[in-house]
Amino acid sequence: MVAAAPRRRADRGRRALGGVRAARRARRDRRRRGARRLVQAGRGRALPRARSVCVLGSATPSLESAAHAERGAYRKLMLTRRPTARPMPDVAIIDLRTFVPDGDAMLSAPLRAAIGETLAAGDQTILFLNRRGFATFVLCRACGHAFRCLHCSVSLTYHRHSDRLACHYCGFTQRVPEVCPGCSATGTIERKGLGTEKVADAVATAFPAARVARLDRDVASGAKIEAVLARVARREVDVLVGTQMVTKGHDFPGVTLVGVLCADTGLDLPDFRASERTFQLLAQVAGRAGRGDRPGRVMIQTYRPRSPAVVAAAAHDYASFFAAESAARAELGYPPHGRLVAVRIDGADAHEVAGAAQRLAELARTAAARPEVAGRVEVRGPVPAPLERLRNRTRWQVWLRSADRHALRRVARSLVTADLVGAVRVGLDVDPMSAM
Repeated sequence: MVAAAPRRRADRGRRALGGVRAARRARRDRRRRGARRLVQAGRGRALPRARSVCVLGSATPSLESAAHAERGAYRKLMLTRRPTARPMPDVAIIDLRTFVPDGDAMLSAPLRAAIGETLAAGDQTILFLNRRGFATFVLCRACGHAFRCLHCSVSLTYHRHSDRLACHYCGFTQRVPEVCPGCSATGTIERKGLGTEKVADAVATAFPAARVARLDRDVASGAKIEAVLARVARREVDVLVGTQMVTKGHDFPGVTLVGVLCADTGLDLPDFRASERTFQLLAQVAGRAGRGDRPGRVMIQTYRPRSPAVVAAAAHDYASFFAAESAARAELGYPPHGRLVAVRIDGADAHEVAGAAQRLAELARTAAARPEVAGRVEVRGPVPAPLERLRNRTRWQVWLRSADRHALRRVARSLVTADLVGAVRVGLDVDPMSAM
């Protein structure tokens, strides 16, 4: 049976088919030239489009938001009290250079004593460490061979519950070999470092009567997260050990002690926002203590007790942190005192990616030298990304920096239509939230 569609419907069909063919051609062209994408923070896209009042709420707003409020672009409303009218918890900074922690639980003597007191009082404790797993790196003590992901430039983390090494970026896993692949020695593979899995086991050993639970992505996702949190709310957990999943949004009246096992884990990341993120995490997790009838206390363990992020978080003083961090960024022209565009280049072929990054840097410098923007846009790079290889793709970066938003936009736009060789992918990340 043959059916003839009306001309109008047939024309629509041909146009649709032509559209499909055009889309396929476009995809092929993108694969040949390399994909281009523009990335901008969701807040930056949403606010200019908002047709009504938009409320941004945070106990630790970004420096950009705080600067907008200082300039009057945002109206700032301050909440000066907790919802329950309870005072903020007392915070003690524990210098780990003086109070050496034990090897597995990462507990200094003051924090260990505080946990014991909290348990004796029938209250709950949260211990925060922003590293999951049992051992954060594994190596051969005979030759120094370190086990790294085959697809990413990161160390593999050992997870005892699965008895496997895992990459936290691409999901690659492998068993721990009995024979070192580097020197063929046996019995020399050692598990070093610590994560929440090892800490939870060590805390359970140190306090055998305590009910210890863990909250991280290895044990909880989706409904499982709510199950763990419900146990804490029902007072079925005495000590909760977790990553940043425990830091904010939870209201547990029974928690009177929060211990930060190592405040330094994020301070030395190659990212200009590292200090800001550390302050935000510390301030947020400190707010979990003392939300009920009993007063709370927080103990922050650190090797850098004078770090501005640690000192300000301990004092619950966002204003002083904002002033110090803003001044530090002003010297380098980082947001909120300047604008940034991270040009991110990645691909399967390392030589193609390096060549494309070099080409884009040259084009950016040429565009930045034009009379209408000359001297107003700084081009840095190209350089390999801090995580140079991720999911089998090599990653490079070129950075554009300027106090003039329009000049920066002109230079960035000149890169969108760049003719590049190879199947590389290019992304322009406006005011990036991460330098990694």
